[in-house]
Amino acid sequence: MLQSYTEYVKRYGIAELVFRGPSEGNPFAEQWVKGTMAGQAEEKHAEGFYDGNGVYKLRFMPSCEGTYEITAVTSWGDEAKVTVEVSAADENCHGPVRVANTYHFAYDDGKEYYPCGTTCYVWELQSKETQEKTYESLASSPFNKIRFCVFPKHYV
Repeated sequence: MLQSYTEYVKRYGIAELVFRGPSEGNPFAEQWVKGTMAGQAEEKHAEGFYDGNGVYKLRFMPSCEGTYEITAVTSWGDEAKVTVEVSAADENCHGPVRVANTYHFAYDDGKEYYPCGTTCYVWELQSKETQEKTYESLASSPFNKIRFCVFPKHYV
C-alpha cells in the first residue's frame, strides 16, 4: 500500500514514494519495487529498496522543472500512479556532476566543476574526538570530495 509520496520537489531534489509491504522472509531479496518517472523532457526508471520494518522506498531525482507522473509497481501486487510538481532548483544547487568535453567535469546545468579532494585514513579506528575535529576542519576546507582508506596502515 502506498503510504506517502513527495508532491512538490525542487529540481535536483528527491521525489520519494513510500510503500508498506511484506517484512517476512528476506524482503531484501524476495520483494521489489519498480517505477517510472515521466516528465515532458525526460523519462527515468528506477528500482526501489527495502528500508526495514515493512517499509519500501522508491526515489527519483528530476532534472527538469514541470509536472512528472510517477507509476510504480511492487512484487506483492500494489500499484501507484501519482503526480509530482517540480519547481526551480535552489540558487546553489547545480545537479549531479558529469564528464564534460572528454577530460573535464561539469554540473548538470553546465556550471564547471573542479574536483578537489582529500583522504581520511583508517577512519573506523579513529577516536570520536578525532572524527569530530576532522568534520570541523572539513567544513571550512576547499574540499568537495573525500575518500576513505578502510585498511589499517602500519606506521613506525
